[in-house]
Amino acid sequence: MRRRVSHITLGLFLIGTLFGCDSSEIDPFENDGRYFTVYGFLDPFSVEQELRVVPIRRALEDIRDTTAAQARINAFVTTTDLDTGETIVWQHTLTEVSLEQQYVHVFKAHFIPRPQHTYRLRVEQANGAAAEAQTFIPQPGQAQVALLDLSPDSLMLDVLLPHVHQVWAVQTNLSPVGASRPIPTLHGRLGTSTSEGWRFQINLVEVYRNVVERAGSSLLLEFYGIQVDIIAEDWPLPPSDSLDLNTLAQPGFGSNVEGGYGYFGSVGFYIEDWRVAPELQARLDQQL
Repeated sequence: MRRRVSHITLGLFLIGTLFGCDSSEIDPFENDGRYFTVYGFLDPFSVEQELRVVPIRRALEDIRDTTAAQARINAFVTTTDLDTGETIVWQHTLTEVSLEQQYVHVFKAHFIPRPQHTYRLRVEQANGAAAEAQTFIPQPGQAQVALLDLSPDSLMLDVLLPHVHQVWAVQTNLSPVGASRPIPTLHGRLGTSTSEGWRFQINLVEVYRNVVERAGSSLLLEFYGIQVDIIAEDWPLPPSDSLDLNTLAQPGFGSNVEGGYGYFGSVGFYIEDWRVAPELQARLDQQL
C-alpha cells in the first residue's frame, strides 16, 4: 500500500504574526526570557526533518532579499536523542514562501527519528541564551481488529490501536484485484481515546458502497486496510478536525517551548492490510 503523505511543508506556514529578536545580546526590552519561536515536527517516515525558527525581535520578520539584515539568524540548532545520547546539528536555509514573496528561516537535518525515542530540541544564540522543547515519537502496538456483523447494512470494522491516545486522521483503503494503488476513503479524526489506546469503528458496507458508486460498477477486492496518522499526545488540538497539521503547529494552539514560543512535536503512522476472503466479498456485494 502506498502511504498518503502528510509531511508538513514548512514554507507554507503563516508568518504574519510571528515576532522576535535576532540580536546576539539579550534585548533590553521586556521579553520574559524568550528568544525564539519554533514550530514543526519530527517525522519517522522522512529522511529529512524541517523546523521553522523565528528569532524574537521588536519588528515583524519581513525578509524580501537574501542579503537583507533579517536574512541572518543568530541560532545554532541541535536535537539530542535522549535514549542514545546522539546529537544532530541542523543546517540553516532561507526558504522562499512563493505565495508571500518572502523568505523564512528553516533548519533542516537528515536523519530518521526512532519510534518510542525522546528527542530534545535546542535553539541557541551565540551568548548561550536558548529555547528548548522535547517530544516523544509515538508508535502504536499491533492493532486489535474485529469484524462485527450487526445488521445487513452494518458490518463494522472495530479497531483498537494500543499505546495511541491522539490521532489526526483515519483512512480506509480498498484494493481491487490488479489495481496499482488502493482506493482511499477519508474519515477524519475518527474514534476516541481509551485507557487501552485509540478505538474507532468503520462501516465496511458503507465504505464499499461509496467506492462502488464512484467506480460505477462492483469491484473484486484483493485487500482492505487502514491508515492512521498519529500525533504526539501533548499536541494541542482544535475543537474540530477542520484545521490541518500546518495550522496545528502554529504557536496559537499552545506551546511546549521553554525560553520561547511555538510547538515542537512528532508524528507516527499505522498501516495494515488484510486479504479479502470470498465470504467478505459476498457479504459486501449483498448490499449493493
